[in-house]
Amino acid sequence: MVSLLTNFLLGLAFICAAFFVYAAVKVAASLRPTRGTRIDPAENPRQALLVMDIQEDLTGSTAHPRFGYKNTGPFIATVSRVIKAASAQGMVVVYIGHECPDTLMCRVARGGRLIKGGEGTRQDDRLLVASSHYFPKERADAFSNRDLEKFLAARRVGEVFIVGLDAAFCVYKTALGAVNRGFKTAIITDAVITLTKKTPAKLAATYRRRGIAPVDSAAFAGGVPASDSPGSGR
Repeated sequence: MVSLLTNFLLGLAFICAAFFVYAAVKVAASLRPTRGTRIDPAENPRQALLVMDIQEDLTGSTAHPRFGYKNTGPFIATVSRVIKAASAQGMVVVYIGHECPDTLMCRVARGGRLIKGGEGTRQDDRLLVASSHYFPKERADAFSNRDLEKFLAARRVGEVFIVGLDAAFCVYKTALGAVNRGFKTAIITDAVITLTKKTPAKLAATYRRRGIAPVDSAAFAGGVPASDSPGSGR
């Protein structure tokens, strides 16, 4: 009996260890920025605004106490002003949402939130919706959904501006995915938030090192290209 119990516990420990190794590998892969077809910005004159992951399960009424973002009203108001300015400038406005497959790992990792098909994956009710262009993603980099790349190419977009969350993860990884494809890329620094302890100055320095221009919403509303914005380093 003791031997059977020992073998059972060893087997259970092995299964648990294998699960956590698998989960760690999946998480690492989900955070890696993607690569794709490179574009020439000179031949693609249009601009796009990518609005990242401002969803009910992250910023709204169904946000998890552990994963949710706090005091998001002013942040969402700023993002909505940026969306309004982008629309006024004739930019393509695109919404991105994180949608996890309905698996045990996703349910455990996300506390049952952001499950594909769930109410919590929809855009936060307070966010200005200026278009029906929406692309779900399962990884940090929105370009992991190849339809986004095709969509931007079809509209001859050569420059992207990014707002939303998280400034240190999905926003940043999507910006890297854009840079990897040759897009002029900017992050609007007062229209992003993060759960990390990284300061705006530290995030901006990281962006510059990776070829991403930090831009504030006032400069954006004035129609300043990312490459010409103050402090862009480009």
